[in-house]
Amino acid sequence: MQLGDPRVAVEYLILSVSRGNPRRFAVMLSQYQIEGATYDASLFTVSPGHVSELRSSETGFRCRAMFPAESLAKQDRAKATKVKPGVFQVKLTVEIAHVSLIAVQEATDSSAMAVLYSI
Repeated sequence: MQLGDPRVAVEYLILSVSRGNPRRFAVMLSQYQIEGATYDASLFTVSPGHVSELRSSETGFRCRAMFPAESLAKQDRAKATKVKPGVFQVKLTVEIAHVSLIAVQEATDSSAMAVLYSI
């Protein structure tokens, strides 16, 4: 099921994760913002185990996400919440304009992914 509108794919992703569905989503993108700072990116994994407080925005979505300390700039680690040694929870924002693909795990026990949206 490939969707033509990325906003519909994002809403599906948000609804699925908010309901606790354990399937993972893969979001291919060129960048995202962590604590307001822009980071180059290629892939972001979304699932109940990876993110919390997932919400849509006018231009994409936002959430709280876990990142290893070495992936974050020092000033962004200072703004983040340390959840365990070497892991921080950060405020993350994704703009739809930077998303090239959204895929969903076909089944929780499978590595196969189905494309929901791609440009």
